[in-house]
Amino acid sequence: GMQVLHAEDCSNVVQREGETVLALAQFENWLFAAGTDDVAVWDVTSLTRTGELKGHSGWVNSLTLDKPRRRLFTGADDGTVRIWDLDTLECTRVLKGDSGPVLAVAVSAC
Repeated sequence: GMQVLHAEDCSNVVQREGETVLALAQFENWLFAAGTDDVAVWDVTSLTRTGELKGHSGWVNSLTLDKPRRRLFTGADDGTVRIWDLDTLECTRVLKGDSGPVLAVAVSAC
């Protein structure tokens, strides 16, 4: 799980217990934290974990927001990019690469 730490020089620090956070993204009142094979979803106003986005089978390395279309793109070591609907938090599409991990995702406004 994750915990919120209070420090003198930071008002709030979100930490995944025993895990590394590889990417963070904020959309409205949600904070997304990528880690092992899921993405934790936090409410930034109450600092409580509200759920997780599951589906990847490897480390999630990248979080990229498409705010106008209300989508989140996640890239992972399993070689896939998943597209999440930010209204429902459901995965709407899975894109598979040729081989190797997805280390970064970029979204272009077309």
